Amino acid sequence: MSRIVRFHQTGAPEVLKIEDVAVPAPKAGEVQIQVRVMGLNRAEVMFRTDQYVTAPTFPAIIGYEASGTVGHSDQTSRASPWAMASASCPVSGVSTCGTD
Repeated sequence: MSRIVRFHQTGAPEVLKIEDVAVPAPKAGEVQIQVRVMGLNRAEVMFRTDQYVTAPTFPAIIGYEASGTVGHSDQTSRASPWAMASASCPVSGVSTCGTD
């Protein structure tokens, strides 16, 4: 289980909810990042209030940038467990990740 911040309708900060969700195992070529720091900025506020270029699909998540360490990876991944990692996950749901 993982704790995430998401919302089920647009609006003021009160629509944000901390929820527990199941985390699937990484697929081929993927890693799971144990997030230590997450960036929140104007883009997340605009997305939450439906003023961003893309409308939210509910439930929607916030927090497009994160850094931490590799927690789990599949057998084909080149990432070492506990390697430093960062992720940028645009609103579209497409993510690009890199490791140091």
